[in-house]
Amino acid sequence: MKKTNMVRVCLGLDSTQQRPFTAEEEFILKSEARLFWRRGWLFFAAPLWILLLWIPLLSMFPHDLIPHDCSGIPWCPIWCVPLLTWPVAVVMSILQFRQSRRVHRALMLGYVEHFEGVPESYAFLGKAQQKLVSLGFLKTAPNVPQWIEIFPESHLLYKSNNQRVDPKFKLDVMEVAKHPDNTFRVSISGFREVEARDGVQRRHMAEDERMELHHHIRLTRPLLWRYCLLFVWTFLAGLGQVASLYHEYSSIAWRLPLIGILLTFCLYLGWRFHDKYSELREMELDREEGWVLCIPLRGKKKNNQPSEESIIEFLPHSITLWSLKGRRANWRHFKIS
Repeated sequence: MKKTNMVRVCLGLDSTQQRPFTAEEEFILKSEARLFWRRGWLFFAAPLWILLLWIPLLSMFPHDLIPHDCSGIPWCPIWCVPLLTWPVAVVMSILQFRQSRRVHRALMLGYVEHFEGVPESYAFLGKAQQKLVSLGFLKTAPNVPQWIEIFPESHLLYKSNNQRVDPKFKLDVMEVAKHPDNTFRVSISGFREVEARDGVQRRHMAEDERMELHHHIRLTRPLLWRYCLLFVWTFLAGLGQVASLYHEYSSIAWRLPLIGILLTFCLYLGWRFHDKYSELREMELDREEGWVLCIPLRGKKKNNQPSEESIIEFLPHSITLWSLKGRRANWRHFKIS
């Protein structure tokens, strides 16, 4: 399918332009990239310095106060303290190197993507993105225009409402179809769970709308694999606890509640899998058939037809809101998890 009428959206705001960096911004971002690079090496070398300081620190204590094994070597947990810092240091250094690479890549591209508009709701924000609201970078008041700027490839937030943001918040950028103009609707008597009444219509989905729905299904499908893997792991863990009852009958007092918790979690995962699978299957039917159900509200009519501002559109099989009064449904702007 060929994209013809798509728009990039982030946090419910439409992409309007690609703004180049100023000379001052390039200087600041270069300094930040170097800072992240130095922090990466500092985290990587930190466990070595801790180990070098740990050895003379142990020699300062009396020999009798340090636990030893039978061979006279200091007890193993004494050495585990500096050694266990290596995995944490490696993870932290990788994060810093990746952050430096992202900022450097944005500098190579030479611009940020600008989004602006009036978002309706932040109900579908993830936990990391909700932190932006709590920090005051995003306004929650209704009908308040705002704008953000993000790095084009990494989708890290750069500026929000003229406030510089530390580039660590990654946002979702979705490509959605614009609401079609002058759509042709056909009257119907009723459809499935929707009440049959005069004025209910349906229309063909535009090619861009069908492509957007296909993209949403493709992004949501990996959730099914996560539920499957968690279900298998939980089921095997519960099976292992049941098998252990035959060998350690005395531990039944704490194993039975654990088995009950694992069984309950298995049932929950099975319900979530079935619910999400049914939703995606119905959305796939909506995409294949390509119909949108149009329900008019009380509003002004033009040529005996309801205006765009007085119509609610649903997907007929999944009964999912598609547009409201000529505006895209809010869930289409976010990755649903």
